Amino acid sequence: MTDNESAPPQTTSILDVLLATEPLGDAAAVVDATTRLTYRQLWQRVAATAETLHRRGLRPGDRVAVCLPNEVAAVVSFLAVVCSRMVWIGLDPRSPLPERQKLIDSVGAGAIVARPASAGGLRPAGTGAVIDAGRVEESLADDGGRRLRADPPDPGTLAIIAFTSGTTGNPRAIGHSHWNLLLPGYYRSREQILGAHPRMGVCLPLSIGNVMALGPLFSLQAQTTCVLIDSRRAPEVAGQISRERVTTISLPPAIVLDLVRDERVTPDLLASLDHPSTGGAGCSDELKAAYRGKFGVDIARTYGLTEVPTVAAVEDWDAPAPPGSSGRVLPYLRALVVDGDGQLLPLGEVGEIWLSAATEGAWAGYYTPMLGEWTAAGLSRAAGGPLRTGDIGFLDTHSTVTIVDRKRSLIVRGGANVSPAEVERALQRHPGVRESAVFGLPDERLGERVVALVAADEGVSAAVLTAYAREQLAAYKVPSEFRFAESLPRNAMLKIDRPAARRMLAALLAGASEETS
Repeated sequence: MTDNESAPPQTTSILDVLLATEPLGDAAAVVDATTRLTYRQLWQRVAATAETLHRRGLRPGDRVAVCLPNEVAAVVSFLAVVCSRMVWIGLDPRSPLPERQKLIDSVGAGAIVARPASAGGLRPAGTGAVIDAGRVEESLADDGGRRLRADPPDPGTLAIIAFTSGTTGNPRAIGHSHWNLLLPGYYRSREQILGAHPRMGVCLPLSIGNVMALGPLFSLQAQTTCVLIDSRRAPEVAGQISRERVTTISLPPAIVLDLVRDERVTPDLLASLDHPSTGGAGCSDELKAAYRGKFGVDIARTYGLTEVPTVAAVEDWDAPAPPGSSGRVLPYLRALVVDGDGQLLPLGEVGEIWLSAATEGAWAGYYTPMLGEWTAAGLSRAAGGPLRTGDIGFLDTHSTVTIVDRKRSLIVRGGANVSPAEVERALQRHPGVRESAVFGLPDERLGERVVALVAADEGVSAAVLTAYAREQLAAYKVPSEFRFAESLPRNAMLKIDRPAARRMLAALLAGASEETS
């Protein structure tokens, strides 16, 4: 993009993007394991769902919770909600019922769109409605003339409420505008980051706002096909990538590891995949190298946040970033690294990452920050100034960011800071360790001690890992205790659910104490 091109198109809404696809007609728009929609059919289904929402008494500004797996109906429902100037809230049907209900109550969702199997027990706010997504589809009949009737939303108005992953506490409800959601795809499309005609695969849950923006919304902007994958099993993910000739997909490290290790996943199955990326959690240098070694293509690491939304930094497939890093900060963002007093730190020094809109360059002025956080009183508008990410890291001269850890996760042991992520990376270099989570627990003498919860192969003991960690880490960073589990709990993004893992660790420690008492 050059400096003399048009001003930022911040007059664009998601409805405008959908309207622009009308000439595509019979081209494939959205595909899942059993259903293929052309753009014409997508229009019809969005219109039918929008009509259903209006008949149920829902109006602009109302919050609508959509609880569907990665299927065509999830995309249709999202578009119907936001194009009708309502506010979308995504719920993962795999999550426990009390957790989903808590999110519904927190935002006062007046309607729930779901399949009967996942709607059971859910209660909308007030006298709201539970809408069966299957019934909406059946109502289509052969009405090929149905049109979406809606006034265009203001691009700056609230489109979604997205929940942070809650890995360190209760999730926050973040409000984003239409333009917030469209900017990442607009940038990718204009710069052709993923090639001229990408076929977008999505295996992370569409209940996550970032995933909806980088998957289906980007596909609409690029006027291409979005392939929805509702599986976390490596052979099934690889099979659908192969059948649908997917060219780009974002994979959590857990699935990347499975693709590498599973002998049923052969390189030819991923031959179409020329722009894979990984996000949601840290991807080690060793895993990145193993992926390239098996499939012959680099997998790009990313750094993203719900509050941005989506990604803030991405590796270049043609010029991978330095070891351990998460890629270059996107040109519409400005990243700073500050100390505990908010003072700017030099390049290379570790501090908290702050993000704001770029103030120079071709993409200056495009980024708009999140609208705010939803509270019991409604949308609390975001304060001005940079976004304080809470992530600890550093920048280099090429605006490449390396994330060290979460600010709130740091362990203070005897006055020295210990990064759980650093210890976890060291442990996971051991060939017998599948996953790990490291915590600081209260210690009378040191303030906190370092304790590790590990899922490992048979024969990997605490003594083995202690000896290994001593070879990798300074003595004060080596865990003083290890506890073992078959697997560690994960959230919808397949990140380790740290609050749940901490509870698991506490239970294991308590059980050991009872046995020795």
